[in-house]
Amino acid sequence: MPEFIEYPVEFDADAMAEDSFDYLQAVFPGWEPADGNLETVLIEAMSRQAAEVGEVASAATTNIFRYAGRSLFGIEAQEAVPATAATTWTMINAVGYTIPVGTVVQIRLSGTDVIEYQTVNEVTVPPTETATEEGEVIISAVDPGSEGSGKGSIGGVIELVDPLEYVLSIEQETVTSGGVDAEETDEYLNRLRTLLQLMSPRPILPGDFAALYAAHPSVERAVAIDGYNPDHNLLTLNQSSLETDAVGWEAEQAVTVARSTAQASHGVASLSMTCTSAGTMIARATPALAVVPGQQVAAIGEFRAASTGRQVRVSITFYTDVGGTAYAGEILGDLVPDASSGWVFSSASGQAPSNAVSMRLFLWVANAGTSEVHYVDKIALRRGASLTWVIGGTPETGNERMVALAGVDSTGEAASSTVKAEVTADLDARREITFIVHVIDPVYLEIDVTFVVKALPGFSAADIEARTEAAVAEYLSPANWGRPATNIPSLYSSNAWLQNTAVRWTELVAVLDRVEGVDYVVMGNFGVAGQSQGIGDIVLPGPAGLTRPGLIAGGVT
Repeated sequence: MPEFIEYPVEFDADAMAEDSFDYLQAVFPGWEPADGNLETVLIEAMSRQAAEVGEVASAATTNIFRYAGRSLFGIEAQEAVPATAATTWTMINAVGYTIPVGTVVQIRLSGTDVIEYQTVNEVTVPPTETATEEGEVIISAVDPGSEGSGKGSIGGVIELVDPLEYVLSIEQETVTSGGVDAEETDEYLNRLRTLLQLMSPRPILPGDFAALYAAHPSVERAVAIDGYNPDHNLLTLNQSSLETDAVGWEAEQAVTVARSTAQASHGVASLSMTCTSAGTMIARATPALAVVPGQQVAAIGEFRAASTGRQVRVSITFYTDVGGTAYAGEILGDLVPDASSGWVFSSASGQAPSNAVSMRLFLWVANAGTSEVHYVDKIALRRGASLTWVIGGTPETGNERMVALAGVDSTGEAASSTVKAEVTADLDARREITFIVHVIDPVYLEIDVTFVVKALPGFSAADIEARTEAAVAEYLSPANWGRPATNIPSLYSSNAWLQNTAVRWTELVAVLDRVEGVDYVVMGNFGVAGQSQGIGDIVLPGPAGLTRPGLIAGGVT
């Protein structure tokens, strides 16, 4: 990327004086500066004044951009944010006390090394009570910045600095977190440049949305998936709402299925399940639908009894084949009671097993009597965790004027719900009226790796093993996954997130081969954590996929 222009301004007083002496010597041959002479004193005095002006001028070059970003474009530099933690305070008796805002406490790191925090909320312990609610008192670092994060431990002792004689003890409920350093001028200017490249307050392209997301101070990287709708329904329109017939549903156990207009939660019809023999009746959707190992999936349905209420639920069964015959596992939704007086909601969600290839939705009614009837409507099966019902046939991808966004912090962890809400509100205010924006979480997959490398002569085997394992762990870290292997300024920014959809054996071998002291890779296998390993590529489950390092076992020969 191009650099900001910085005009070279001289502000060294001694250098300025020497230049002046050289000039006078050139004009008046034989002249020499002497301490105490008027011309020497004047030159030295004016050089110091000029140096001060030069120093101010040199600082103004970047401050002008900072001022313009704040005053003209409303883009503020990130101020330092203090780290916080939740604490529980115990009093000396049950008389009733108040812990004031600004009470100073400290976390002792070692010896005399401490970090001071202060309470941010006033908490009253009422009479008859001897302690605050668990985690009720929030403390914040006195000095803002990342230095205050990651301190203390759950259950650790917090020391009181301000003299509150009625406080017996303070216990830490969470490790301190959330501290953010103030944004350096260079970092701010780079962020300002990225935002101004949009040349419009209204995002148009998917990359524009991602750039605005990544501009949030708590977000390190963001990616846009063009046309992706997380609120889709993999079932057909008819399967989800039964408006035409019962095609797409079949009996699994002790049941007959049909379309019925006797009850409906959506439209004018629903799926009727009639028990053929006393016991649990089960219906299933057909055909089986494709799924990726580790993929998050969810199913929902609404149940209603014709007369007698029973325990009902939805479930998802996984198979190792496309046709849906070889069982691989299942996700059972919670049993809920239905009734004739209204509709009840049942859901199931979780991750597909490591050997799953396809999945199918099931509907259950437990302990039904012969000829008993129950209805099901507003049925959905989807990839992702959303339990929002949309009618079947909703496309998952290829939706016009729709974009899904995922963002992570500097460690590669998903943006918090607060950040996502702020980003959603900001983008909703900026987007075109007909554009639909979804803010989603990335999907993580943990990877185990086993390898053996050959060491070059003169290198320590133990050292190489440690560094190769560290290199693989760094490569699979969610903080790094999707970053360009080489930062090409003309193409990628430092916080780029490329949609790498698979973990490839050749890339892992290349990571090992680049470690100093490695001659070549003897053997390398990898796989989803806890499952069998091999050299086949591993597809990441879903959009915005990220990896996590699992068990990394290296060896050296």
